Amino acid sequence: MNEATTIAVNISGPNTSSSEQNGPPSSWTIYDDALEGLAYVNYVLLPTMLVLGIGGNILTIVVMMSPKFRQLTSRIYLIFLALSDVTLLLTQPFNKMFVIEMIGSDVRALSDVGCKIFFWFFRTGKMTSSWFVVCLCVERFIAVWFPLKAKIISTQKSAALQIFTVYLVIGSFNGAWTKNSRIPADGKCYPDYFDKTNKYDAEEYKAMLTAGSSLYSLVPLCILATITPLIVFKLARHREQRKRLATSTKSDSSQATKTTAMLIGIVVAYFTLVLPITLLHNIAFYLGMKSFGDNPKGFLIFRDVAQILEQINYGINFYLYVLTSTQFREQLKLSVTENRLVRKIRQVTESSSGKTASTRASKDTADNPDVSNKV
Repeated sequence: MNEATTIAVNISGPNTSSSEQNGPPSSWTIYDDALEGLAYVNYVLLPTMLVLGIGGNILTIVVMMSPKFRQLTSRIYLIFLALSDVTLLLTQPFNKMFVIEMIGSDVRALSDVGCKIFFWFFRTGKMTSSWFVVCLCVERFIAVWFPLKAKIISTQKSAALQIFTVYLVIGSFNGAWTKNSRIPADGKCYPDYFDKTNKYDAEEYKAMLTAGSSLYSLVPLCILATITPLIVFKLARHREQRKRLATSTKSDSSQATKTTAMLIGIVVAYFTLVLPITLLHNIAFYLGMKSFGDNPKGFLIFRDVAQILEQINYGINFYLYVLTSTQFREQLKLSVTENRLVRKIRQVTESSSGKTASTRASKDTADNPDVSNKV
């Protein structure tokens, strides 16, 4: 409710009938219904994705660090992808208007430096996540198209170098982009603040937004849109060739297919869930609006939907792995049931049960002398 509306309600309050107070205002529209519905979705989805998303990503890291996956180059990308997703899941709630209203203040705006640091982590988490998906896709492309050279090109050392380069480039860019993360007179932290009356500032922000959108999704989407169909095409040919091969090579080919199927699931989810948030920021700029400010209701609906889809994107990768990879499921089961903590609890439980049974047997012997005599 804006200031003018608040004043009007306060002035007309004593003269307002009970029916008008209990029912929706006369200006209530379908947009308000949609926003109210999305608010309820956010109330449920936000804590759900925090628990399931962060928990799933932590389990992904645990599984990928197991000895079974130690020789797999793609595990490094999956570990850092999970870390980036956790960063996004932890920071995104503070961009939600209902969270700001619930807390009573914008915690991002505690200081100008804090505002800049927050959006540095937020943007870096998003962008690195995109590029780790690209790195994973390129690694699979090399494995499928150039299997003989894959062990030479796709090594864990080269993967570590790629990850370092991604962090260096994206971290440096976002460090420069924090220039536009400021706290204006309204006391809120905005990632897209600049002087709209200053032509130079507007052009500079436009260049940063274009570069940022390209780094976050446009370039990754183009790469994925090019490479993924080629991977699928090659796999289709492999499937035909496998019918003529000996059964000795079937296991390796099947495993490669399953790993690539897992990747395709990630790519499809990325396309569907990330593109809307990219459009959101660009539309906001060209319409002269702030992405996280007070905007027309239609734009607010689009923003809420885009944020919901983005949040889902960073919380579902673990579940895609479970659905598409038998090897991942088997190792997950072992990690959950055979880890040190579970074994320790099992030992304590078995020891306690053994002591209880022994004590009970001793008591029965003491209470029944005939048993002792027979022995």
